Amino acid sequence: MILVGFGANLPGHGGAPPRATLAWALGRVNALPGLAFRAVSRLWDSAPVPPSGQPRYLNAVAAYGGEADPAALLAGLNAIEAEAGRVRGERDAARVLDLDLLDLNGLVRDAPPPVLPHPRLAGRGFVLRPLAEVAPQWCHPVTGATVAALIAALPPDEDCRRLA
Repeated sequence: MILVGFGANLPGHGGAPPRATLAWALGRVNALPGLAFRAVSRLWDSAPVPPSGQPRYLNAVAAYGGEADPAALLAGLNAIEAEAGRVRGERDAARVLDLDLLDLNGLVRDAPPPVLPHPRLAGRGFVLRPLAEVAPQWCHPVTGATVAALIAALPPDEDCRRLA
């Protein structure tokens, strides 16, 4: 299973709201070579991590079958971000679109990029909660922890909620 995280908290082209940018991005990711779309989570609303004065995020996770070269898939995701108008600046800055390769068929690697599984996914509710919707049996490829166990270990004051 290939898992891709989607996030946005700034208006896109023509002032499009993040919800519209995420829907557009899903269509673009679905068209990448080697990916067979399986499911997408509902949208989740979350506070920025780390806390800041920037707008709240909308997040989702999509699950795919298939085989893909990690570097080529990362390049494809980065190209979609650029097409959406993302300008890379400082880490954790507000963004028009953020696409993260979370897991690629359980592959574990530290180098070259991308690092897999995504190095910060285990502690982020805005990733884990939508991931649980599309892959409830998923286990972290390094630690073996289930997505349910990782969610249970999140801080109780985490500011992340599913939208209707």
